[in-house]
Amino acid sequence: MASSKPTGGTWKVGREGTIVSDAPCPDEHLNTGRNHREYYGGLLIAESVMVPADAKLMVAAPVMKEALEAIRDYEPGEVVKDEFAYDRMVEAFRAAARAGLGMDEEDE
Repeated sequence: MASSKPTGGTWKVGREGTIVSDAPCPDEHLNTGRNHREYYGGLLIAESVMVPADAKLMVAAPVMKEALEAIRDYEPGEVVKDEFAYDRMVEAFRAAARAGLGMDEEDE
């Protein structure tokens, strides 16, 4: 059975059509054959991602997930006073901007 945890580390677009990480998959048995860092540019997470915008969105997903987890207990309209949560939101915004999700980093 596969882990319910996503691959950690920093995700990036690797060799054309791939998403890679600098951390191994949480399921050791799935790391067999995935350790082709030189070929892919990191540890393979996904391949055959042919639309560049999809690849950017996938790379931004872990940062956006972390931001959502940091603010999940806040009520709508509540001021975010937790510096960690605020920092995660800023990082998520920047990741979304890099992913081309229609957000302009200059509007921060």
